[in-house]
Amino acid sequence: QPREQAGFRRGFGSIDHIHTITKLTEVSREYKLPLCLTFIDLKKAFDSVETKRSSKPCSLRCTALEGL
Repeated sequence: QPREQAGFRRGFGSIDHIHTITKLTEVSREYKLPLCLTFIDLKKAFDSVETKRSSKPCSLRCTALEGL
């Protein structure tokens, strides 16, 4: 998996995501840039999917900002 995708990777946890969000917020404020964050509850978004019929797991990709 690419480095930008931390979900479900060994050695990465919630604290890594919290650190990234904190850093994005700091940089956004420092350079007076707008920042839009979206949080998706995938469990609720996909609660009707039958896992037995799903052949491949879902994945999300996040593009990291350069220089962070």
